[in-house]
Amino acid sequence: MSIEVVRRFLQRRIPAYVDGGLNVVDVRDVAAGELLADEKGRRGERYILGGRNFTLQRLFADLSRISGVPVPPLRLPPRIAVGAAELSDLLHLGVGIGVDEARSAALWWTYSSAKAKRELGFAPRPHEETLEATLTMTREQLGGRIGTSPGPAGALLEAVGRAGRVAGRFLPR
Repeated sequence: MSIEVVRRFLQRRIPAYVDGGLNVVDVRDVAAGELLADEKGRRGERYILGGRNFTLQRLFADLSRISGVPVPPLRLPPRIAVGAAELSDLLHLGVGIGVDEARSAALWWTYSSAKAKRELGFAPRPHEETLEATLTMTREQLGGRIGTSPGPAGALLEAVGRAGRVAGRFLPR
């Protein structure tokens, strides 16, 4: 999870999301894991230092629960999200999501740290602690610039999303 996703979430600049997943790990845990790999790792081996795997739906639900900012209102089929991003680029609408970002969000960026846990003793902190720390830091950086509405671009994507829900019934996923 990037700080940019949390910043955009807090500013309500993510009006829609797709089915996809990502791994959330605290940078402090990655640093500690690097030290463990240096100390205990076997020569030539590689270790994944990850945390919790989230669907985007679950990630936004947890961010919403902790921050009080509403979950993005729409879950779009990937084809519709990519099409909306392409249309936005073509018409210079500036909805805040590029075609590559829409495609990337639909992928499953999930990982297992079982080997690092087993061989190194890697133990990432609970995901709630990472989310809370990230939200706190991002809110401090934003000051009072936390969004209250999705804005005109968001309204457009909400309309596209309503159409997408109807079209999604007829398109294979």
